[in-house]
Amino acid sequence: MDCSELRPNSPVPQTPDNPVLRAIKDVARSVRFLAAALTFTLSSLFALIVAFQLSDFLLDTLVELWESLREGLASFSVLLFGASSGLGAPAFGVIDALQRAVQAFAVLQLVPAVLICAGLWFIYISAMSKKAPAPHPAGFSLIKGVVIYKIGNGFAFPVAIFVVGLVSSIASEDWSIFGAALFCALLLFVRLFFYYAVLRIVSAVKGSITTGSSSGTASGGITIFVIVMNYIIAISSLFVGLWMAGRMLAVNSLIWAMILFAISMVLFSLVLSKHKKGMLRSANG
Repeated sequence: MDCSELRPNSPVPQTPDNPVLRAIKDVARSVRFLAAALTFTLSSLFALIVAFQLSDFLLDTLVELWESLREGLASFSVLLFGASSGLGAPAFGVIDALQRAVQAFAVLQLVPAVLICAGLWFIYISAMSKKAPAPHPAGFSLIKGVVIYKIGNGFAFPVAIFVVGLVSSIASEDWSIFGAALFCALLLFVRLFFYYAVLRIVSAVKGSITTGSSSGTASGGITIFVIVMNYIIAISSLFVGLWMAGRMLAVNSLIWAMILFAISMVLFSLVLSKHKKGMLRSANG
């Protein structure tokens, strides 16, 4: 065997004949993976459009509230002092600065989704190469970094909800507040565990590409959990999108963003199912 077919420190041949690499490559270049990457990318694009539309919607709402508050203060001033006084109209510069800040914040929130899109397309394009025995691990590294960020960034929020709910319940002696806070915190912890499970799967696939072995494959229970959660997220996203679209008619792109995201979650579940079967076949020879 040619030594160029072996990677450093790897006892397993890194060739197209390797059943583990072949199974990973077949999934990464499949139609369902392409469809998943495409729908997720389109949903992120529509989410970017929604972010700008929502910023306009929120600012219009703030301006309306400001006008209502100004009219209320003017009426109160006339009633007490017989003269109209109150808040002035919001300065255009303030509104413009606020709008830019809201839009910048919305765009920053979409950076992880953009990085995931880049990772997905890197995986697909590298898997389509006839020379490469498997997709390049850099795409998985990019997605892995985003998931780690989401876990680290999202850990403090459920803890804060739990602590605030506990303190509020002790202060008010109303333990229903703590119950609601505990329920919300548990839901957020389930979300964090979902990200952890995704991290396990991505790390396992990357490890398999590096070593050419399936020894680091995530457990079947982890994979099934992610598949089920993807379907739950898809259904939830679809209902939330329909509910919000019915109440925010100005956000026309929202329904498309949620529908495409829901479809992508279903497709990712199908991708994971195919990957799980492929790894089982490779392990059985």
